[in-house]
Amino acid sequence: MTFDPLGFIEIAILVVCCVSAAFVAVRYLTVRAAIDESVGATVSCGLSLYFQNGSLIGSQKPGSTLLQLARAGGSDFERITRLLDASFPGVGVGQSRGATGRDAEFHSRNRDATLKVSRDGDRVMLDIRLAEGSDDATIWASLWLEMLGVTTVKKQELARSLPFPVWRQTTRGDIVWANDQYEALESKIFPGRTQTTETRPIFPDSTDLVPRDRKAHRAKLVLPGETEQRWFELGVSMIGEDLLVVATPVDRLLRAERSLQDFVQTLTQTFAHLNVGLAVFSDNKKLAVFNPALVDLLGLTPEFLTRRPTLFELLDTLRENRMLPEPKNYKSWRNKIADMEAAVKDGVYSETWSLVNGRTYRVTGRPHAEGAIAFLFEDISAEITLERNYRAELQTTQAVFNGLEEAIAVFSPAGEMVLSNKAYRNFCGDENDDTLVAFVEASRCWQEMSQPTPVWGDARDFAARLTERSSWTAEVRLRDGRNLRCRFETVLGGHTLVGFQASATGEVSKFNQPANHTNGLIN
Repeated sequence: MTFDPLGFIEIAILVVCCVSAAFVAVRYLTVRAAIDESVGATVSCGLSLYFQNGSLIGSQKPGSTLLQLARAGGSDFERITRLLDASFPGVGVGQSRGATGRDAEFHSRNRDATLKVSRDGDRVMLDIRLAEGSDDATIWASLWLEMLGVTTVKKQELARSLPFPVWRQTTRGDIVWANDQYEALESKIFPGRTQTTETRPIFPDSTDLVPRDRKAHRAKLVLPGETEQRWFELGVSMIGEDLLVVATPVDRLLRAERSLQDFVQTLTQTFAHLNVGLAVFSDNKKLAVFNPALVDLLGLTPEFLTRRPTLFELLDTLRENRMLPEPKNYKSWRNKIADMEAAVKDGVYSETWSLVNGRTYRVTGRPHAEGAIAFLFEDISAEITLERNYRAELQTTQAVFNGLEEAIAVFSPAGEMVLSNKAYRNFCGDENDDTLVAFVEASRCWQEMSQPTPVWGDARDFAARLTERSSWTAEVRLRDGRNLRCRFETVLGGHTLVGFQASATGEVSKFNQPANHTNGLIN
């Protein structure tokens, strides 16, 4: 197996740049971090260095590497500009005055990169960029080699010590060169390998590898004694007539993808079984997620929803289908939609839609991640109908209760009045008084209306008793001479019912007409 030093240099630097520029910087930040730590000289999109009073105060990681490799003597600015002079002629001499002078611009020998020097008082920035429209990683490789002045031996060490498999192969699949990581994996798959043994392919279908516009090929590797497969993404570039392949481990990425897929699948299944319609609009106001219940509740077709309509388009369609509360005019309706969207962003939107078909929806809007909006549509028609029926039953019950001749009041176990009829309110002197008073306070009113009697004390003891109670009756004489028949009973839940009927000369007097009271006494 032959060894080409110059080709080796290209391999080492092109690997770093390809991995950083092609898919590490964009897709696999964790892998890029590992590369940066091992190599320390990766430049993916540019290199900026900041100086103050000649001292380096900030840069990407390669900036500190440049400073370490620059010759001693002078300020940080002078040392680095002397080093950069190999790639950008004139910068070392023209900028040797440190933080003084004017802004300047220098071009590489092939004019494929530009070094711009910007000044602001005692601050200086050096900014290296490729020429407009250029994205060739080999340009960075060439510039980086010139800046670093790395020797052939250092380049070889750099390439062999990369923390991921890298190799060069022919289009037939023959391995021309491989780094230490590749050989370590090969020795596990093919034990007994020696220095004279020909390097063998370790990835299946390696002969099918072709450059694909910087897109990676995904491949798996099964090592003896390991239960789990190792997954790599193979970045392929051309080196003359050969292929340069970089195998980046993506096991953690695949596990994250599987976890995300499982999570999305779980959410999808959960949404599919909800009887509440869900509609999530992305930050551009287009429908991103919906569930089957939304189709059933709003009468929309799946074809319409899968076209990802905007929020306004969805609401326009609902209005056409008479699935929105009809406003007085179209303009006010559109303003209402705008207000609704603003309310959702503040997390406060909630409204009940009563439709012309008799159905009632509760619509709730909540802010979602990254500017999205989530709407929940819930059919509460049955709940509203039940509430209306319950309210009607209460009104009917109260009407029947008010028609009774006996004055009746019901008190809770805590002694608060919870119910009374019209005859009771007439008896107490104010038929419009719906104030719920305590039993003790009410009994004082009764006591003032009657002649002295121990009945009211017994009644208070009866209402306050928590143990089992027996119903009882009593008769008291009112101050106007009439007799008042009283009954005290225990009703469901520990409530106390009090009933009064007044009689004169043996006849029962009705309380369904207001009585004339003076100072709380019946005349």
